[in-house]
Amino acid sequence: MAVAVIPATVLITLVGLRLFGMGFNLMTLGGIAAAVGIIIDDAIVVSEATYAKLLAGYQPARAINAAVVEVGRPLVGSTLTPVVVFFPLTYLNGVAGVFFRALALRWCFPC
Repeated sequence: MAVAVIPATVLITLVGLRLFGMGFNLMTLGGIAAAVGIIIDDAIVVSEATYAKLLAGYQPARAINAAVVEVGRPLVGSTLTPVVVFFPLTYLNGVAGVFFRALALRWCFPC
């Protein structure tokens, strides 16, 4: 599962960069790395929860559903926490705004 997440995340990120009219620089690379890390963490948590449900005797489709229901809300909360922290950086002006806007937008819109 995590193997499919990385290319999809990077591809969607490149499309997002194009839509926002942003270039590819050190800050966007940092944002991409951070966002991919969060998404991989989320994928691993869901995979582990699904595996635990399978070991508990659930059928595969039911195990996936039960795992997502069990860990879905905490994952949304842990993913939105950096968004709340980094979103105000999109409104910075000057040199700091130029540097941090790419990083902030990447954190705020993880794929």
